Amino acid sequence: MNSIQEINEVQAKSFASYAHKILAKKCDLKAAQVSKSLAFLMDVKQVEDSFGELLKKSPEYDDMSQAAKTNKQTLPEPHKVLDDIIASIVSGGFDASWRLHPDALDLRLATSDEPLATNGEWDNEAKRVIWRRSINAGDGLPTLCYAAWCEPDVAAQEKYFGRVVLRGDQLAEYVGLYSMLDAKAQSELDQFIASLDPSDDKSKVYAYAYKLRNGNPLLRKIGSILASAIEKNQPGDPTLH
Repeated sequence: MNSIQEINEVQAKSFASYAHKILAKKCDLKAAQVSKSLAFLMDVKQVEDSFGELLKKSPEYDDMSQAAKTNKQTLPEPHKVLDDIIASIVSGGFDASWRLHPDALDLRLATSDEPLATNGEWDNEAKRVIWRRSINAGDGLPTLCYAAWCEPDVAAQEKYFGRVVLRGDQLAEYVGLYSMLDAKAQSELDQFIASLDPSDDKSKVYAYAYKLRNGNPLLRKIGSILASAIEKNQPGDPTLH
């Protein structure tokens, strides 16, 4: 694994500059104060040396040094402490005591639709996300359960489309793009949706999407999503039931 000493010089300087700006903002420092108080952050070598001195004070480095002296080896570089910790985390060997903790979690979350993303198991029949986890010991990594999903407004979609055409990933993408539109574009889209009627065929949506082909890229993408959703979810499609 590459150590901090092997980081590309350009990337290191870019990160140092970024850290410089963030700390200056967090500390509410003026430009002159920034140059005086945080100038060391712009010197990659100085930051690296300072970090190395900090690692030398760690118990992990002390253990590594003692082992090197016992085996009559050269003292390790302090950055090896960080390399070894990261390697053990990735390999699953870091602080593994939590794996033996006897407490367990059995969590069930009822949702209207299958999650777009989750680290649990989806039970389609019960419409639930299920997590079975060990509850980590206090010195281990925290137990994390997550699920993200979106629920269609059935009444609104049936009013304008006569059925639910947007759900799951397409609905999430539609909502995300809509939230990025400015007020004028949102108003334009709202007016178009309000003009739809269940008796309209898909050609009206296709015509709208075609009209946007050279316009606002976000609206153009939304028009494409609508056209695709309507084409996919035709009346009588068994996936709608």
